[in-house]
Amino acid sequence: MNDSVRRRTSAAGALVLVLAVAVLSACSSGGDDSSVAGSYLSPGKGAIVLAPDGRFAIVEANRTAATGTYSIDGNKITFTIGGQKAGTGTIEGDKLTDPDGNVFTKVAGTPSIPPS
Repeated sequence: MNDSVRRRTSAAGALVLVLAVAVLSACSSGGDDSSVAGSYLSPGKGAIVLAPDGRFAIVEANRTAATGTYSIDGNKITFTIGGQKAGTGTIEGDKLTDPDGNVFTKVAGTPSIPPS
């Protein structure tokens, strides 16, 4: 159980970082978050969904594990949860790397984040 909790926490951190990286990339390209918006997947880690409006969600085992906002500065993406900085990652092309070094790859489709 402890290992399961650790994996979920790491996946949540990875998803948050991926979302943040996507937003940063959008801002660096003229502030259009739609260029980084989307779903980013990492086998065994889950998914990070970045909405064009600066919101993100971390999805694990088909459920939302965490939500918050992200911002982009160059190739850096910063995730905020509950008003506190949750981590910073990078985004380059279709790859989002979370603070723990987990790499997520953007997949086709329109991002959808459930209402808070």
